Amino acid sequence: MKKSIIILSMLIAVLSFAGCGGGEPVEEAAPEPEPVVPLTAEELEQVQVLVEDNICTECHGENLEGTETGPALAAVRQYWTKDLLIKYIYNPEFFMVSHPEVKRRNPGFDIDMPPYTDLSEDERRLLARWVLQQSE
Repeated sequence: MKKSIIILSMLIAVLSFAGCGGGEPVEEAAPEPEPVVPLTAEELEQVQVLVEDNICTECHGENLEGTETGPALAAVRQYWTKDLLIKYIYNPEFFMVSHPEVKRRNPGFDIDMPPYTDLSEDERRLLARWVLQQSE
């Protein structure tokens, strides 16, 4: 037991020092916008239900123009890929810890987006495609 605690303490110490760069945070380069496959009529209906059920427009606005509580989504293709959006939708808080540049690009929003862990991978993928399509 004591050996496990020592090993765990050493692991925590190593991981703590691994993140120390000593300088300014490095801004990640914007990803190359990937082509967005247009949604079918059936997929658009599914997205509309997902957006309504998950009240996306309350924070992001009816036209995704943003509100006091959530950023506009008009230019997400500048910085986001479909895979990053899928991960973000699933667990925004965890994503923000591992991608602090997102918070720097959208300062001033005190309310964090809730996690949508109840959505299936396909539903998150569909939402991500739709958001990217809206920002073309």
